[in-house]
Amino acid sequence: MLRTLVFVFVSAWAGFGQQTSVHSDIVGEVAATIRQLRETYRLPKLKQIEDKSLSAEACRVAAEDAEWAIVGGSTPGSKWGEDHAIVFLYPPSPEAQKQLERVTTDDRYNRIKRFSVGICRATSDHHPQGADWVGVAFYRGAFEAALEKPNSF
Repeated sequence: MLRTLVFVFVSAWAGFGQQTSVHSDIVGEVAATIRQLRETYRLPKLKQIEDKSLSAEACRVAAEDAEWAIVGGSTPGSKWGEDHAIVFLYPPSPEAQKQLERVTTDDRYNRIKRFSVGICRATSDHHPQGADWVGVAFYRGAFEAALEKPNSF
C-alpha cells in the first residue's frame, strides 16, 4: 500500500538565493520523504550529497513559473553526474507529489546511489511575494556511469 506523502507548509520571507533555516527545514523534510519512499518500496538506501548547482536548476524552473518539471542529464556546474531530477514548487501539488514518488521509486532507477536537494527562493507572476522551488536530483554510482559511457578510441 502506498503511503501518502505529507508535506508541512513552511513559509517565511528570505532574500533571493539565500540559504535560511527554513530552507534547511525544507531540505530535511524532502530528504526524509525520499528515504521513507525508498524504504516503503524496499529499495536500496541512497547517500545524500550536496550539489550546489542544483539550486540553479531550481531557479531555472522558477523563472519559467512552472509548478513542477522533470529535468534530466547533467546540470551545468555539477560534478556528480546527475541522472534525473524533479523540481517542484513547495509545498508540492498532488501531481508534483505523484511525480516525486515516481522518480524516487521507479525500478529503472535501482542503479541510483545518491541524491541531493536544492532550493531556489524566487518571485514569479503567480508568486509575486516569493516562493520556494525545490530540486531533487538523483545520481548514478561511478561504476554505473562508467558502464553507460560509450568507449572512444
